[in-house]
Amino acid sequence: MRRALDQLAADPRHPGLRTHRYRALPGHGHRRVWDSYIETGAGAWRIYWTWGPADGGDQVHGRENGAVLTVLLIGPHL
Repeated sequence: MRRALDQLAADPRHPGLRTHRYRALPGHGHRRVWDSYIETGAGAWRIYWTWGPADGGDQVHGRENGAVLTVLLIGPHL
C-alpha cells in the first residue's frame, strides 16, 4: 500500500496504478472520483481519490487548483 501511495503522490497516471475514473462511489456522486490499483486478483484493494480538498471546488484541466489530491477510501475493490 505504501508503494502505491508513493506512486500516486508522484504521478497519478503511473502505468502500474492503472488509474481510471470510477463512477459509483457512494456519497460522492457529484465529484469526479478516480480508482487506482494497490493490487490485483482475489481480494484486490484500491485507492479511491479525487482532485482537491474535500469541500469541492473549481477543477482546472482535471485537477483541483494547486493539484491537491484527496484520498477518499482505501479498501477492497467495490
